[in-house]
Amino acid sequence: MILDLLRRLPRDSPKRAQLKAFIARVVEHKIATLMEAQKAGIRD
Repeated sequence: MILDLLRRLPRDSPKRAQLKAFIARVVEHKIATLMEAQKAGIRD
C-alpha cells in the first residue's frame, strides 16, 4: 500500500483536495483492489 501511495503521490493536486483526502482515497482504492483480487481467487 505504501509503495502504491508513493507512486501516486506526484499526481496529487492541492487545488483538487487536501493531501489527507488524497491519501485516504488512494488507500481505500488499494484496499478495494486487494479485496476484489482475493474474492476472484476464491471463485476460481
